[in-house]
Amino acid sequence: MTTIAAGPHTVGITALEVAWISGTPHLLSGSGADGGLVSYVIGPAGLTYVDHDSAGPNSGTEGLSDLDVMDVGGQPFLVPSGRSDDNTALHALDDSGRFDGFFTPDDHTVLLSNVQVSTTVTILDTAFVINSQWGQPGFNVFAQGDHMALNLATTVADPAESHTGDITDMETLSIDDRVFVFSVSGADAGITSHWIGHTGAMRPMGALGPDNGLWVSAPTALATAEPGGQPLVVVGAAGSHSLSVLGVGPFGNLEILHHYTDTRDTRFGDVQAVETVEIGNRAFVVAGGGDDGISVFELAPDGRLFHLDTVADQLDTTLMNVSDIAATVLDGTVHILVSGSDTGVPQFTLDLGDLLDSLSGSAAGESLSGTAGDDLIAGRGGDDRLSGGGGNDRLIDGTGKDTLTGGAGADVFVFVADGQTDRITDFEDGLDLIDLGDLPMLYDFDQLPLTQQGDAVRVTFGDEVLMIGSAGDLQVSDMTAADFVFGF
Repeated sequence: MTTIAAGPHTVGITALEVAWISGTPHLLSGSGADGGLVSYVIGPAGLTYVDHDSAGPNSGTEGLSDLDVMDVGGQPFLVPSGRSDDNTALHALDDSGRFDGFFTPDDHTVLLSNVQVSTTVTILDTAFVINSQWGQPGFNVFAQGDHMALNLATTVADPAESHTGDITDMETLSIDDRVFVFSVSGADAGITSHWIGHTGAMRPMGALGPDNGLWVSAPTALATAEPGGQPLVVVGAAGSHSLSVLGVGPFGNLEILHHYTDTRDTRFGDVQAVETVEIGNRAFVVAGGGDDGISVFELAPDGRLFHLDTVADQLDTTLMNVSDIAATVLDGTVHILVSGSDTGVPQFTLDLGDLLDSLSGSAAGESLSGTAGDDLIAGRGGDDRLSGGGGNDRLIDGTGKDTLTGGAGADVFVFVADGQTDRITDFEDGLDLIDLGDLPMLYDFDQLPLTQQGDAVRVTFGDEVLMIGSAGDLQVSDMTAADFVFGF
C-alpha cells in the first residue's frame, strides 16, 4: 500500500474517478472540504501528482459530492457535482492530464445548480450529462452542444411506480446497441432503470424496491459489470449494510439474483461506495463505508459474490469513513484507490495470481474445461460436467445433476439449491473447499448429515444431495467444518 497524504486538496476528499488519458491511467480527486480538484498518474509504485485546480466562483465544486468524466471528440472533461454550488462546470483535461480551463453553461442554470450526483454517456457522437439535484426528485438530461453548451433534452419526474426521489447514485450500462441509466434513491429505497435514446429521451424499463422483493434500506451506491458477458448491477445500501446483485435483461428489466449483508469478516457496513473493475471477462467488486475499511469480492456471471479479502483501517492506513472508491487494471494488476475522512488517498493492489477468463454454460447440459491457470467455471441449466484443470479454480454447478472435477490446485466447489444430486470426483481434503452458502437455512457443519457410501461421502440436506469422491478412499471421519463454507 502507498498513500498520497501531502499536496493540495488532500483533506476531505469526497469523490474519485479514473480516466485513461493518452493511454495512461489518471486518478482525478475532488475535495468536499475546499472544492479543489487534483490529477494524478496511477503507476505501479503509487500516485504521481500532475496538476490541481482550486475552487473558484464558477468552478461548480462547492460542496463537491461526485465526479464523472465526459468525452467530447476525444478530449476528456471532468464534470464535478457540487450540491452547494449554483453552477455546473466542465473542466477540460489536456493529453497529459493537466487542467486546461473550464466551461460554465449559461442556459438552464436552475437545473444545473445544487447537483447531488451526475453521470455521463456518449451516444452516436453526442455526449450527455445526466444529473440529479440535491433535495429534488427525478433527474435531468442535457445534450452537449456547440461551444460546450448543455442543452436540456428531457426532465424525468418521480412517478409513484419509480424510485427516483432523492437520487443518491447513477450509472450507465450499454447492452448491444441500447444504453440504460440506473439510479438508486435513499428515500425511496429502490432502483429504477431507464432506456436513453439518441436524442436523450428516457423510457422507464423497470424498478425494484421493498414492494417487489428488493428489501434494502437507504441505497447509497451503484456499480455495473459484465462478468462472462452477463450484465449485472450491484446496489450498496447503507441502512441495511448490504450489497445486492441484480441481473439486467436485454431491455433493461431488473432481476434480483443475490443479496449479501456485512459480517464480522467484512468491512462494508454503512456502505457509501461500490466500485467494479473487470479484467478479461472476470469482474471484481470493492465496497466500503462507515465500517472503516474495504472488502473485495469476485463477481460471478450468475451474480454471486465471493469474498476475497478485507482490509481494515489501521494506524498505517487511511480507511476511516470511506467516501469513494476507484479502481483500474494496469499491466494485469488491479489498483484500488480509496478516499475517506482521513487525509490522502491510499492505493492498494490486488494480486490475482494466475487469473484466466471465466467459462459460463447455457441452459443446456454441457462439458466445460478449464486451463492450468486459476479459472472460474460456471454451469447453468442442465446436467453439466465441469473440470478445472490445473490452478486454483472455482467451479459453480448451476441447476441440474452436475459432476465437478477440480484437478490440481486448491479448488472451491460451489453448489446451488436445486434439489438434485451433484458429485465431486476428486476432493482433496485439507486443500479444497465446498461452498454450500446458497442452501437456505444451512449455517453450520453440525447440521449436515454425512454418511459413508462406498469410498465416497454422501451429504444430505433437505432435498439436496452431494456425493463427495476423491482420488483415494474418502471417509466421513475425514470431513470437518474446515472443508465447508456456509451461508449467514
